[in-house]
Amino acid sequence: MGALYRYDSASGTPHFTYADDAGRRHEVWYQDARGTAAHLAVLTRFGVRAPGLWALGFEAPDLWPALAEQ
Repeated sequence: MGALYRYDSASGTPHFTYADDAGRRHEVWYQDARGTAAHLAVLTRFGVRAPGLWALGFEAPDLWPALAEQ
C-alpha cells in the first residue's frame, strides 16, 4: 500500500491518505496507541476518571445476533 503514517498533533490523531485504483484520493483518520495516549491525557485533565474504548470488530461474536433479536 505504501501510505505514510502521519500524526496530527493538534488533535492527537494519526491519519494517512491513499489513492484507489480509479485515482480517487481517500483520507483515513484512525486511532492507535499514540493517539489514544494523547486523548487519555486530555480526558484526565478534564477529570474523566473512567474512560472506555470500543472498536468495531472487537466485540463478542454473539453481540450482533443478540441485538438483532430486539
